Amino acid sequence: MTEHTPTPWQQGRLLSTAVTREWDENHLEQGEYEESALVCVNFHASDQGRSRRIVAVATHMDGNAGANAAFIVRAVNSHAALVAALRAVEWGAADGYGDPRCPSCGVRQFGNSHAPDCQLDKALRAAEPD
Repeated sequence: MTEHTPTPWQQGRLLSTAVTREWDENHLEQGEYEESALVCVNFHASDQGRSRRIVAVATHMDGNAGANAAFIVRAVNSHAALVAALRAVEWGAADGYGDPRCPSCGVRQFGNSHAPDCQLDKALRAAEPD
């Protein structure tokens, strides 16, 4: 797997600039909709968004491109923390004697061992970066 674009990702937004302040209401509404569909990195209002890089453009169904872009940003920015939390849950699962076992396959957790068909381990390995 190749490296993904570093986080944090941001949702695009229409900035108030000398150009956009001249737009009429229809142009502003269209511009806000189009910008909200963008997923970017390095987006700064201080340079009027010139340094941003567009990572993705969310598509829309029934006019929800902005909501889709917001969901993508939230999911990507939360990914590492979610995987870490799942690993903590995996290691924290214990039987009545405090013996740590995987909640999915039941194998004692020494050296991150799992049963070969452990679904939790497979899911976590698929979610973790290489």
